[in-house]
Amino acid sequence: MAERRIEDEVRNLWIELVEERKEVRAESLDSRILDELEKRGLVRVEGGTIRLTEHGKRLGRRLVRLHRLTERLLLDVLRMEEEVYERAACSVEHTITE
Repeated sequence: MAERRIEDEVRNLWIELVEERKEVRAESLDSRILDELEKRGLVRVEGGTIRLTEHGKRLGRRLVRLHRLTERLLLDVLRMEEEVYERAACSVEHTITE
C-alpha cells in the first residue's frame, strides 16, 4: 500500500476525530486501508468506531501541521493560485521535513 495514501488517511482521520470531534465508522474506510492502519498501530476499532492510537495521533498532528505550513508557503510566499495550491500542498507535505 502506498505510503502517501496511508499518510493521507491518517491526516484526514486526525482532522475528523480530533479537530471536528466526529465519529468515524469503520465501514466508511476501505477495508484494505483500515487493515493496514491497524497493522501499523495507527488506529484501533472499538465497537465499529475508529480511534487513533497515540502513535496515530502523533503522526496525524505532524501531517496536518506540515500540510498547513505548506499551504501558507504556497499561498503567502510563492503566491500560488488558490485553484491549484491544495493539490500541490498534498504532494509537498509528504516530502518536506519539520
